[in-house]
Amino acid sequence: RQPSHHEAWTNSKRHPRLRGRHFELDDCRVWMRLMFWSARQVGLDQHRPFFKWYVRFISHFIAVYERQAPAYAAVEAEWSAD
Repeated sequence: RQPSHHEAWTNSKRHPRLRGRHFELDDCRVWMRLMFWSARQVGLDQHRPFFKWYVRFISHFIAVYERQAPAYAAVEAEWSAD
């Protein structure tokens, strides 16, 4: 893991109870929802090949934080369409 991940987990701005805790599946799913929703807000979903690539990219990227999260990328992309 990158030093930046460690910095995020141990950041003094996090609640003391959460400080040092790694991001969990629910954190990752919310983050993916926000990424897909914001992409849709600016119209990136209108270019289907790009948006398909973007879902795969986020799926690959999120595995850095939580191994189970990639399986939820398509579900969270669909959630963002509502």
